[in-house]
This record gives sequence, C-alpha cells and structure tokens, in this order.
Amino acid sequence: MSTHPADTGRAGSVPPADLPVDRTNEAVGLKAYLDGVAAQVKLVPAAWVRCELLTLKPANKFVRMEFVEHDATGKKLAQVNGGCWAGVYRRITEAFAAVGLHLEPGAKVLVKLTSRLDANYGYSVEIEDIDPSYSLGDLKARAEAIRKRLTAAGIWERNRALRRPGDFLRVAVISPSGAAGLGDFRSTVDRLARAALVEFTFIEAPFQTADAAARIVAEMRTLYRAHQASPFCALAIIRGGGAAGDLAYLVDEKLTEAVCKMPMPVMTGIGHERDKNLLDEVACIPLDTPSKVAEHIRTAVVGAAQAADRAFVEIRSQAQLAVAHYDRGITAAETEIGRGVRDSLSAAERTVRGALEGLRPDTRNSLDAARDLVLQAEGVALAAARARRDAACSGLDAARKEIARLAGDHLLAHERQVMRALGAVTAEPPRLLDGVARDVADQLAEVGRSARMGLETAEREIGRVLTLAEAVDPGTVLAAGYTILRNAVGTPLSAASLVAAAPLVRAEMRDGAVLLRPDGPAFNTTGILPAGGPLQETTKP
Repeated sequence: MSTHPADTGRAGSVPPADLPVDRTNEAVGLKAYLDGVAAQVKLVPAAWVRCELLTLKPANKFVRMEFVEHDATGKKLAQVNGGCWAGVYRRITEAFAAVGLHLEPGAKVLVKLTSRLDANYGYSVEIEDIDPSYSLGDLKARAEAIRKRLTAAGIWERNRALRRPGDFLRVAVISPSGAAGLGDFRSTVDRLARAALVEFTFIEAPFQTADAAARIVAEMRTLYRAHQASPFCALAIIRGGGAAGDLAYLVDEKLTEAVCKMPMPVMTGIGHERDKNLLDEVACIPLDTPSKVAEHIRTAVVGAAQAADRAFVEIRSQAQLAVAHYDRGITAAETEIGRGVRDSLSAAERTVRGALEGLRPDTRNSLDAARDLVLQAEGVALAAARARRDAACSGLDAARKEIARLAGDHLLAHERQVMRALGAVTAEPPRLLDGVARDVADQLAEVGRSARMGLETAEREIGRVLTLAEAVDPGTVLAAGYTILRNAVGTPLSAASLVAAAPLVRAEMRDGAVLLRPDGPAFNTTGILPAGGPLQETTKP
C-alpha cells in the first residue's frame, strides 16, 4: 500500500524505519507557494515597455490602468493590469501637460513597469513612470504617415490650390458647442449678418472626443451636398484656445482627406499661433485663431465694398467726362452743319440763277424737242399695251382649258369618294343590326338580373312579414301562456272597462276556454269549453 506525498505531514503517518525519507515532494500551502514565486518576480528589474493604454480609472489613492499590445494586423498579443499611486499619477500627468498632451486611453505610451505578484490579487504591474516624449513622437509619426499617403494620392494640395475668395456672401462654420472661440468669432461676424452682407450657417461638432473626427467628416459631407444646390464661398473650421494635446483628436486621415477634397476654400482657426496641425497644412486659408478668421472675412467684405465704392466713383467721373466730351462734339457738329447748309443753299441759288439765264434764248427749241419726244413715247406705250393685251387673251384661253381639265379630275375624284361612301353605307346596316342585337341582349340580361334581385328581395321581405305574422298569431300568443278575452259576439276585449261591462266573457287559453260573468266564472258540465266552441251560458254543476 502506497502513501501520497501529501500524507507524510499527517499525524500518525510515519514511514517505515527501514525506508529513506524523500522530502523533495513535500506539499506546501498555496500562499507559501505564491509568496515564493512573488519573491522571484520581485527580483525581475523594472523595464521600459512599449504598449497602448487600454483603460484608465483615476481614484483618490490608487489609479488603475490596463495595458495592451497588438500586432500589425490588430490582433491582441498581450494584456496586463496595473496601476500607480496617486502621487505618481499626478507627477505623470503634469509631465504630459507640460508638452501639451493628455494621458488617455488609446494613447501609445512608453511606460516603466515593475512586476508584482500578490497571493490574493495575482499578477500585476506597478507604473513607476510614463515618458510623454514617446507619446508626442507617436502623434508626430501618425501625422507624417498621413502626409505621405495623401501626397502620394495627389490630393494634399487640392484645397490649397483653390482661388481665395475676394468677397464672402455665404460661409459655413463648424465649431464645438459653446466654445469661447465661437463667441469671439460671432462678436465680429454677427454685425455682417445683421447688415445682410454675409449669410452664415453654424454647425456644432465635438473636437475633443474619440469620435470627433468622424462627426466632423459627417457634417462636411452634409455641407458638400448643400454646396451643390447653393454654393458656399468658404468653410470655416474654428476652435478656441486649449491644450495642444487637444489637437490629437484632429490628427485623422479621413478628416484631413475631407478638407483636401472640399470644393470650397477651407479656413482654419484652431488653437493659438503655436498650435499648428494637419488641417492648417491642407486648408486654403490657414489662420491662427477664430478671431483672425472673423477679421479676415470682415476685411474682405469691407475691402470689396470699398473697391465697389471706388469703382462707382470712377465710373461716375468717367461718365461725366464722356458726357462733356460728347456735348462739345455735338455743339461743334451743329455749328459745322449750319455752316454747310448755308453754303449749300448759296451754291444752289447760284446754280438755279445760271440755269435760268441759259434757258431763256433756247426756250422755244426746247419745247418743240420735248413735244416730239412725248409723241414718240406715246406711240411706244400704245404698241406695248396692245402686245400685253394679246398676251393676256392667249393666257386666258389656256387658263380656261386648264380649269376645265382640273374640274374634270376633281369630279372624278369626288365620284370615286361617293362610290366608296355608298359602299360603306350599304355595309353598315348589318353591323348596326349586330350592334343593336348585342345591346338588346345586354339590356335583357340586365333586366333579368334586376328581376331576380327584385324577387329575392321580395322573398326576403315576405319571409320577414310571415315571421312577424306568426309571432302575433293568436295561437302563438296562447301557446306562450297569454289569455284572450272576448265578448259574447267574439270581439276581443282590450280594456278592463270593456271586460267589466260585458255580461259574459269568454277567456281563451292554451288548453281551452272558460266563460266568465261579472259575479264569477261559469262552467259547462266538464268545467272547460272546447277551444273555439259556441259561446253559451251554462250553470255550475
């Protein structure tokens, strides 16, 4: 019979004296075992570990954290729980704030860890320090990767290449809700809106949450569709002052790509002058603060108005000069025309006088020559008139013949049409008769249907009346337990006064009838009259 090594420690379990005692497999308690392992774990030196902060749960005394590592495909390789004391956490957060960063879940960190093993709580790590420069470097590396991808895609310079607007009529603005920078922006642009110089569309979106980039991109898609229907002059993306680490949420490839692809110029006013980010690099008009964006819009609108005023003044001046020039030209033209008219009249007068002087010696010869010419012209005109008359007569005869021929053709055509019409008329009666027959058949069928429906309705009504008649039939009433009172001649007595005044009353019931008198009932020899029997007075036996 063998003995389990654990039993060697029990009372009364003593190995035989002739066997050696092997103490290498002696059992120990769990705590003792874990304490031994913890002592070995404690000998492992602290190390700087690259990982990702998975969870962060600050508390007054101990701050709990979880760290995780993924491979290039996103598969989880390792995960561990840990934490640090409140004083260490305060020192770490101050170091991150000094470089403008926040320690938050999702951040890539370089953390100095010490291993711990507790018999009750298991394995964990204690955080001694976290290097903020590593997280800052990771953010810069992510931004550089976005630059390379968008540059390789050929869209990095797309929005920057758009023409800067010289004036603003419609501007869309994306800003966090209740941001101080939005208030500064509106203090300037609201005056332009009230004067109906610029129309602003304000859209609120978070800038400092994990889904900030996705929500801003969604709003930009909405503006893109609205721009197709009614174009915007520009899109302003503004955010008030804050920690530089807040800009980490905007280091996003989809958001940067959306700014590059916007069909309208994008203006940025995010943070302070020292807070540059990817959106500033790709925007058409990068400015430092929301106030500078508002001032840029105001300056452009005022400058455009001033340029328009200067242009108006210049146009008015040029118009006045042109009017004066044309006035002078018109006056000079009028003077020249008057001088020319007077000269022409004088020359014409001299010409007429010279002609008159030349006509006087040869007036008779000129008249004779004129008369000869008139006579010749008269002869020529008469000859031409006779020729035209002869030609007209010939044309008239030809027209008569052509009209006769055309009339014959038209008569033949009409005759053929009349024959076709007669054929159609002779063929029409059978078709008409067929149509009439079908109409009559349809009407007869309709009459039949109406008659059947009328009969069915009448049968239903007769059945209803018969049912009512059966319900009020005297036999049915008596069978239901009622009594019918009649006088001597068989007339029903429907009132108590009629019953009291009748010398004899016949009471008809379900199983027979009895005679009643005012002073009491009267029966026949059997006590009951046959139903419907003669009404006669009898004596009580």
